[in-house]
Amino acid sequence: MTGVLGEGVRLMLAGMGVVFVLLTLLVLAVKGMSRLALAVGPPALVPDAPAAPGVEGSGTALIAAITAAVAAYRRDAR
Repeated sequence: MTGVLGEGVRLMLAGMGVVFVLLTLLVLAVKGMSRLALAVGPPALVPDAPAAPGVEGSGTALIAAITAAVAAYRRDAR
């Protein structure tokens, strides 16, 4: 039984080692791609989009519509 248990522990450690090495390589690859992307060009700035017409703040009609939708979902989900 000790031989099988020892073999299992060695296999577990080998698997964990392989996963650790592959995840480390993945992190390094992502960091490298990020640096490469920043070196190619700066990130584009997205201009602020104007608010949708008719949606301003938290109007009572909007709150009532959201409340009704949640109530209908909860009623139908049962």
